[in-house]
Amino acid sequence: MKKSQKLKILHLSRAPEKIDLDKGLRGLSEDLFEIDDTSRAILTLLGKKEDPLTQNLLSNHISKVTRWSVRRHIFDPNGLLENKFLYTSPASKHKTETTRKFFSLTFKGFVASLAKMNFEENILIKFHHKGLVQESNQMTADLAIQYMKYNLTLILLWHRINGIKLTFIQDLESYFSFFNQFHLYDKIPFTVEDTMNISQFDLYSVIRRQFLALQISLARILQRIEKNDRTELYEEPILNKKIHLYKSNTSLYSGIRHWIVSLPFSQYLHPNRIPKIIGMTRGNVIDIRTSELQSTLILRKMNFIKFKRHPIVIL
Repeated sequence: MKKSQKLKILHLSRAPEKIDLDKGLRGLSEDLFEIDDTSRAILTLLGKKEDPLTQNLLSNHISKVTRWSVRRHIFDPNGLLENKFLYTSPASKHKTETTRKFFSLTFKGFVASLAKMNFEENILIKFHHKGLVQESNQMTADLAIQYMKYNLTLILLWHRINGIKLTFIQDLESYFSFFNQFHLYDKIPFTVEDTMNISQFDLYSVIRRQFLALQISLARILQRIEKNDRTELYEEPILNKKIHLYKSNTSLYSGIRHWIVSLPFSQYLHPNRIPKIIGMTRGNVIDIRTSELQSTLILRKMNFIKFKRHPIVIL
């Protein structure tokens, strides 16, 4: 792959807040998971279907791919099953008394499937969104899905910039959950000088700022909806100030904050003090003095509803 092609991971239009996340996720997923076209076709098909599929059903829906080719891609060493892109659903007895195995996407398979489909089109996201609507309302669920989308893009872009492939990481679900728990996307080991392309560095800064706006806004919403919430101090690098991290024991909170773990089961800064290690450029940070206003403006540009100003708490 040519260097210019390899670096073209995310598309940013003239307005910094207008980022084509689906196009970005397609490029990131394709780059970070080194699997062949047939494997991607299997993952994409499973991402579209409501029910798990057998080898036969998979081969019937993928053009020019035989049942034996599907079997090889699933069961061979370093195949989709061994590398945890798939898991086997409970087997069932066929009328011929043979046992049929059904396959579903793991969280890793879900992320890899985004190379060929949009985030919201994946069946796991559709089921998860439906559950969030039932727990809250349409607006909260829609905003939560955007939170997840930005969260995933941020993590994948972090790995892309740092040259870390994900193909052979077995338990991607636990790894990404750990990444979120300790906010490792704010502990960037690269600097401007190390970055292969300054545009990627700028994109990371823009996406992190927008993700922060979503964190603030979702925390506000959950504080209004939930009754047993609590907050604890958190050192937010972008704001360069100790603010509050929202926590709760409700299923709604868990479904949003811990979405990476929940998803596979849905189917059944102060601008004058920017730490260089954080990798934020002055134009793309939120000033603590106007952060509430800026988060609202960001959300308005992203076509989200306007929220009133409240003390800073993030999800």
